[in-house]
Amino acid sequence: MKKRVRIGLFGVGLDTYWPQFQGLRERLDGYQAEIAAKIRGFGVELVDAGMVDNPVKARAAGDLFRRELVDMIFLYVSTYALSSTVLPVVQQAGGRLLLLIAEGASVPGPVLQIGNTNSRYRFPIGAKAFMNEWSRSGPAHHCAIGVGHMADKLAKLSSLIGLEIRRVC
Repeated sequence: MKKRVRIGLFGVGLDTYWPQFQGLRERLDGYQAEIAAKIRGFGVELVDAGMVDNPVKARAAGDLFRRELVDMIFLYVSTYALSSTVLPVVQQAGGRLLLLIAEGASVPGPVLQIGNTNSRYRFPIGAKAFMNEWSRSGPAHHCAIGVGHMADKLAKLSSLIGLEIRRVC
């Protein structure tokens, strides 16, 4: 009998937002329920840790994923969240983090109107090669953009703390 893939899902938010914005938590929980339904639609077994909005819940979610032996973890970023609500989940679950590094340049020109994109970038290996290399590494669509050439410093820091890196370009 073929084993079904077991997927972990958790959302992250900031617990201090809930009293500030009436109904926000409930609306975000509803969005997460939609995501859970879509994941279940692929015929996988889903382990849903719910909304993780503080470090205590983060450790509990990581313990749940480890206990349930999930094969992969999906993260739903619902609002701003602290690293203390994300990292413990992966650490407790026994997973690994991967830092992708790509250096490019922000260049003048029209910007695609597809959301919060506000810059145009050029990478030294060309757009097609960049997208192939980036996608081959399996990232989510979230990224952080810095100013200056930081790739060597990030690689050194990663080696010091034992974080796996892949340099795209």
